[in-house]
Amino acid sequence: MKAVIFSGEGDLKVRLEADFNEASPGEQGTVRLHAHGMDVETGEEPFEAAVYGWFSPAEAREIAKYLNEMADRAEEGAA
Repeated sequence: MKAVIFSGEGDLKVRLEADFNEASPGEQGTVRLHAHGMDVETGEEPFEAAVYGWFSPAEAREIAKYLNEMADRAEEGAA
């Protein structure tokens, strides 16, 4: 399975991919999220930061559900 990378406005890039590194044969893997961008909230000069997160298939589906709901709300515009 291929990884996908999204570049939003600003300096953030998000990479999503299936990860089977910790899974034994026949076990489910996780969805790995790698976010890379600029950390501007430290009070110091902005510097590049990278973070990783691993989510179960159920958690990944829940994240997708909320992203869809947020996208629907954004399309509706401010009320």
